Amino acid sequence: MKEEKFLIDSIKMARDRQINSRIYFPVVLTILAVIIISVYLIAFYHLTLPPNSPDTSLDSLDSSLAANIAVDLHYDIQVESLLGVEPLLLGGSERMQKWKHGQISWPPIKEYKESEYPVYKSLLNIINDWNPDNPDPPTNFRETLQHFNFSDPRERKLAAAYRDAEIPFKLYDVPFVSYASHKWSDEYLSFELSKSTAAKHVEKSDSNHFMYWAMKSWKQKRGKVFEPPTEIVTDSMDFKTWVALARKADQERLAYDKNMASAHYYFMTNAMQGDRDNSFVAKDLPVFSSGTKNFFIPKPQFNKGIQCRFGMRGIIAEAHYDAGRNMIAMLKGAKRYVLTSPRGCKQTQLISDPDHPSFRHSELDWSNATVAREHHFDEVDAIDTIVREGEVLYVPSFWIHYIISLEYTIQCNSRFGSPEDKSLFEPIKECFGWSDDEPPKAPGKLRKRAKAGV
Repeated sequence: MKEEKFLIDSIKMARDRQINSRIYFPVVLTILAVIIISVYLIAFYHLTLPPNSPDTSLDSLDSSLAANIAVDLHYDIQVESLLGVEPLLLGGSERMQKWKHGQISWPPIKEYKESEYPVYKSLLNIINDWNPDNPDPPTNFRETLQHFNFSDPRERKLAAAYRDAEIPFKLYDVPFVSYASHKWSDEYLSFELSKSTAAKHVEKSDSNHFMYWAMKSWKQKRGKVFEPPTEIVTDSMDFKTWVALARKADQERLAYDKNMASAHYYFMTNAMQGDRDNSFVAKDLPVFSSGTKNFFIPKPQFNKGIQCRFGMRGIIAEAHYDAGRNMIAMLKGAKRYVLTSPRGCKQTQLISDPDHPSFRHSELDWSNATVAREHHFDEVDAIDTIVREGEVLYVPSFWIHYIISLEYTIQCNSRFGSPEDKSLFEPIKECFGWSDDEPPKAPGKLRKRAKAGV
């Protein structure tokens, strides 16, 4: 009896194994076929890549997702609701973080109050405490700008109030910046910038100082000779050559010596106004280029495209103001920004002639402590801040800013027009001696823009 039961059970088990094999064998074959086809397709993809092109297959797969994150989730604060969100605890103590240069601290998060913010130091003290020609930050750096987590809707709403009050602040944990920062490797940029359609501009300076200039109609209308402060070397230097020099400067900790000529190079590219997806800059930074209202470009009808600046260690962009409200994203490295409100125009001696190739820029060398004392920088309220990789700095219209690259940096910024409150332009008009009717010596379009503060 036991033998019969054992035999029956053995037959059942054998039959079950046979049935299972009939079921699983085709499944296993299908899985193997999928694996073989996938390997073939990947191999074919790599064989058909253009020569020297970077492997951005992962980036290509999530490009649409990145665009959605960039535009759809970079919120329009006016329509965003905080219902059900736990209130943010304000105040408290300073926040601190270790970084490669030591320690950096930020003030407690606060709602905007005109009587309490911004917190200023004298421009002279800022220059004396950390000379701009020295790109090495102090071991302990204390920020005074508000520093908001963009991905926290409560802090994002607070930041919007600062933006609308035309006051500088910084953001971190910004998805579109993190995406581009990760994607923009040296290899990727070398490939994209090697294409004939990519805009490029390279300048050389025999010092670490770069004064903006644009020839305009200076010679024709003034009969004056202008000696450009930098040399344009775009035709003789591609990005691959430039980035090798920038990386070398970091490795050797290049320091500027006023007594020795030391060539520095500034690389630039952009996406033109209205470019949605023609250039890689516009594609990779869709928040700045989409034409859709969002936190960073609340008035896309006034957007002027995207400007990207690639800085070497120690490079200084001389002080100037921009008429448009400016969102500045740091994709690589860290830059130091020294900011003053438009009230600092007189002491910093901005060039007031709209015809001048360096109109709006300071004639003074801020790194010269003697010059700073002689021009009463002690009377100028200023802010010293370090904008690190992944952060965004908001610079309001007409605020004067002086920029130092502390290492290899990529900064991309976009503007969205001047504020409706034209009183913010009054300190500049007064400084330049312009009347309410029209500023003197300002031809055509420049006269209209200068008068309107745009």
